[in-house]
Amino acid sequence: MKRLLREGRAGSFDCIFIDGDKENYPEYYELSIQLLREGGVVVVDDSLWSGRVVGESGAESDPETDAIRRLNSQMATDPRVAFPLLLPISDGVTLAVKRPCWLQDASTAPKAALSTSAISKQLLSSRLAGKTVAI
Repeated sequence: MKRLLREGRAGSFDCIFIDGDKENYPEYYELSIQLLREGGVVVVDDSLWSGRVVGESGAESDPETDAIRRLNSQMATDPRVAFPLLLPISDGVTLAVKRPCWLQDASTAPKAALSTSAISKQLLSSRLAGKTVAI
């Protein structure tokens, strides 16, 4: 991922699937956000980690579980992504859409643009202006 960024590939990916060593999930996520285009999707596998991430922090604590907990919390509050959705499939899969730059800072975005309808229309129109639409 770092090599792709060095090669100037930032903002050029439609979808990134994260399923690697769990301790590095937070770093993989940060690199993914840089590599994704606006409207791109990040998919994170093992978000529930066999249920170990559920409950109080420290209830089940090891470096992998703690890293997944940190990432789940980060994705839930990250202004750079919209609609983070954790699906309880197998060990859990989280999906999130990278927001357009004009929506990443809520203090500078027009209030009307913050509605879900406006976000959906903007994302759809930006995809339709490109060559492909993936649903």
